[in-house]
Amino acid sequence: MKFPARAVLLCSLMVPVVQAQAKTYTLAAFGDSGEVSSLQARVIASAVKAGPYDALLLMGDNIYPRGEMEKLESVFNRPFAPLLKSKPQVWMVLGNHDIMIDNGVAQLKAFGLQRWSRETLGALELFRLDSNALGKEQMAWLEGALKSSKAKFKVLTMHHPVYSSGLHGNRSDLALKLEPLMKKYGVRVVMTGHDHNYERLEVGGVHYIVSGNSSSIRRVGRQAGTKSVARAGGFLKLTVSDKVLKVEQIDTSGATFDTLELK
Repeated sequence: MKFPARAVLLCSLMVPVVQAQAKTYTLAAFGDSGEVSSLQARVIASAVKAGPYDALLLMGDNIYPRGEMEKLESVFNRPFAPLLKSKPQVWMVLGNHDIMIDNGVAQLKAFGLQRWSRETLGALELFRLDSNALGKEQMAWLEGALKSSKAKFKVLTMHHPVYSSGLHGNRSDLALKLEPLMKKYGVRVVMTGHDHNYERLEVGGVHYIVSGNSSSIRRVGRQAGTKSVARAGGFLKLTVSDKVLKVEQIDTSGATFDTLELK
């Protein structure tokens, strides 16, 4: 049976249009995770439940106490194996403990990374820095990278906090170098470790997140810019869509302790 040409046209017009949904990306970030401990195991177990992830990030002091590469198997490969099953990208920055042997060269080589670089995850661009030595070369690279970035969400990550109410406190030298560039090029979030606690601060419109609490914890106070703080173990989960960046601090029970949402 043949349909009239007009009927065929009407049928074709009635076919629903299926729009492709924008992909959502996830990243799990761990600070000061390089000590085998019961806390490290609980943090990783919590991260597994909240996964899987497109990328993992280690925010320095990845191998305690001196960055010895022979310990990489025990402090990273074995404990993080459940998170590595889904084959996420793995990024890291160097902490002060990581550079005690050969300035961390072997660790960078093991992860296949440069000392500083930019990584893309959907609408997020992550700028990895070596805060052990923010010299002229690295700062010139950072300005060029930020200037050329078209990302909706620009995030810096390094080991040492610019602002912190933990044991090591604020770093005015880092603020002096980084704040002008962050303001000029629209950096919205800075993620760090070093102090073994969780703290989220807002200073000058930038959100500073300290999450060095993935294998041990210490005391922490508060200061004027503090929005949330905890002396507890945990990790950061970032969820990125075309329009929203959500950053959660998830504790060892799997509960979301704190949330930052940017549009």
